[in-house]
Amino acid sequence: MTDKTCHCYGCGRNQGVDSSELPCLALQGWYIVSHLLGPEDIKRYGFCSLECLQRWVNENAETVPEIFLNSFEEL
Repeated sequence: MTDKTCHCYGCGRNQGVDSSELPCLALQGWYIVSHLLGPEDIKRYGFCSLECLQRWVNENAETVPEIFLNSFEEL
């Protein structure tokens, strides 16, 4: 019986973790990212692959404005 589930924030895949197995073995190959929001306030995100992690970063990270990057060409 699956006691816990890890959700991939990139593709939505769910991986069950039985109480009889170690999470580090059940989630082998997964990437877990911790976002420190404040004292004792941590948000954790799970990703089943580097592709899912990269997709999530691309969708959620702020990008550098193109006009700023183009200004380097003028120097």
